[in-house]
Amino acid sequence: MIIKDNNKIEKINVSEVYENAHNPRNITKEALDKLKKSIEDLPEMLYLRPLVINKENIVLGGNMRLRAVKELGYYEIPVIRVEDLTEEQQEQFIIKDNLAYGEWDWEVLKAEWEVDLLDDWGLELEIKDEGTQVKGGTRYEQTEDMGLLTDRFVVPLFSILDTRQGYWQERKKAWRRLIKDFGESRESVLTGDNMSDNILNNIGAVSLIDPVLVESLITWFAPNRAKVFDIMTGDSVEGFISNYKGHSFTGIEIREDQVRVNKENTKGMSCEYICDDARNVLNHIDEGTQDLLITCPPYFDLEVYSDLPNDASNQESYEEFYSILDDSLRKSIKCLKDNRFACIIIGDIRGNDDSYYDLPGDIIRTFRESGMVLYNKAVLVDMAGTLPVRVGRYMDSRKLGKQHQDILVFYKGNPKDIKQHFDRIKDIDYELGDE
Repeated sequence: MIIKDNNKIEKINVSEVYENAHNPRNITKEALDKLKKSIEDLPEMLYLRPLVINKENIVLGGNMRLRAVKELGYYEIPVIRVEDLTEEQQEQFIIKDNLAYGEWDWEVLKAEWEVDLLDDWGLELEIKDEGTQVKGGTRYEQTEDMGLLTDRFVVPLFSILDTRQGYWQERKKAWRRLIKDFGESRESVLTGDNMSDNILNNIGAVSLIDPVLVESLITWFAPNRAKVFDIMTGDSVEGFISNYKGHSFTGIEIREDQVRVNKENTKGMSCEYICDDARNVLNHIDEGTQDLLITCPPYFDLEVYSDLPNDASNQESYEEFYSILDDSLRKSIKCLKDNRFACIIIGDIRGNDDSYYDLPGDIIRTFRESGMVLYNKAVLVDMAGTLPVRVGRYMDSRKLGKQHQDILVFYKGNPKDIKQHFDRIKDIDYELGDE
């Protein structure tokens, strides 16, 4: 338990406490007046329920009380300062602390929160209107063209893939209920010494691969009854979805505990998980046998997955990290058949000097030198989460808060021949119901 007694309560100048600008709650003037009166009638309530603030003095719980106290002209206010909550725990606290009163700001929720998390934390979601729907606080136009695109292609075939959209979040929630993989074996990856501003500025949370993205990439770039593989598998999402869509899957993963979780999650499916170094992929998969590569490699040391000396995320320098990744990718390309695609989910990362490494550029060079052409590039826009709370601090050093990843799609062969090797994509013929 984070807070054990009242010794952590302190009084602080009201001017030194900052309302959370992205608090997803509104309050009417009438309700605020009632809150002010309740404080005047029983000021002791401020000590019984002090504001909760983080180490930057930003309010996690009590934005409306802070607003009321300011309007009442109070000089000081009791607070509890919490410095050991992770960013995810802060997000969860903000939602749970606001379940009872006020009105939800659906536009803030749309931009900054994930539907499945809101549902898990107890927020009752709404559906409104006939033409415009509110699902998980996300408002979007259900136009005929958009409906046709999602029915056939999972999500619209645009170079901007927006995970914040209602149709995306609704489908992601359905996949998570089916797969039941929430990254339990990686829950300590971004805690303790690893929880740095650099990590949060680059990716914001443990990077579980997005199931809707995986479903889309398989739908778009896998031939019928394909053999899909990944050399740095991580969670069980790719294997589960590959099998769900009628394909087989082989995954190489260096961590034994993750392999064990993956095997359990995909028991009875056409999935094989192998515990080994990605550089040994040719010991397990023959050359020219696979139909689609999908992989989301480590972002250097932003997430250190293990203390294994051959773990790419556990290397001292970027050069050592990329040497492992380069070798692994070149060998995985040999596993692909001709006239097949490879999809890499990646992004820029900052070095110790705060400048960006060109990780996507290095990967593009690796693939080109191995005979594959860069055929598609897309931007995956992620949920903001608590990024709006952090960017003010980042801007002191003039850093922008990173809210996207890059999707690089390569082709092994002559792109002009793609139509000869891939059938026209048909409408989705399966439902994502609970098991």
